[in-house]
Amino acid sequence: MITRIGVETAWAGGLLIGLALSVGSPQAILGQTATRMTEAEAVVKLDSGDASERDAAMRLVSELGPHAVRELRMAMIRAARAELDRPASEQRGEVALDYLFAVAKLRDARAVPLLVESLVYGPFVAEALAGFGDLPLPLILDLVSNPEKTVFDGVAEGLATLRYMVEDGTLGPDGLAEVTVAVRQRLTTPQRWPSDINAAMGTAVALGDPALLRIVERIASDSVAARGILGSSGEPSDLRRIQTEAQRLLDGGTPYPRRRPGKGAGGG
Repeated sequence: MITRIGVETAWAGGLLIGLALSVGSPQAILGQTATRMTEAEAVVKLDSGDASERDAAMRLVSELGPHAVRELRMAMIRAARAELDRPASEQRGEVALDYLFAVAKLRDARAVPLLVESLVYGPFVAEALAGFGDLPLPLILDLVSNPEKTVFDGVAEGLATLRYMVEDGTLGPDGLAEVTVAVRQRLTTPQRWPSDINAAMGTAVALGDPALLRIVERIASDSVAARGILGSSGEPSDLRRIQTEAQRLLDGGTPYPRRRPGKGAGGG
């Protein structure tokens, strides 16, 4: 179970990693020098209690990415799963981010369920999922269509992933219709968190569906309509936030989170 404080810390860290990916791994940014090991050794070291050995193994995985041998890719996914399945009292946000960073670099379809469950860790997970085409679509739709799920379960990043799929032209007519239904649900029922509303509006604008655009227009111009979607728990600042974002999107602003250069259709 992921605690709310852990999620907030992890999301912020994930955002920083998302910004850092274009220049290298977190370890490279810190100026650490990777210790070269064989892939067979890395499989063993990923389960090591020695942090330096484990980190060296993860660096090797990040360097090899999809070119890592199958055994190493599977070991990396298992190690990340074990880390994320720790009890809330034992969670290590920064370590989990390192694991997820390495898993994202693998571009291995077997990691899709883990990545969907880890969307709360930040935009870099959403970008990784978008790279799988429409494969993650059913799992992401299950997440964002569940009214009990919120930003602290990865809903905002799930909606961002759907937007990336729309922008990339990944989805066929049926997929686009399913995404439209999910976004409409988020924009016509009260939401507890502005982040989920803003992410849904960004995906709505990307879809270009006339009915969804009219909803975004009402949110921007009608405070009563905006209050209705925000729900009774929203603060006045939250109301201003979603109305400002709705107008910004209608004016052609880029939805948040913004994608890193080269991560759109055809990007690496």
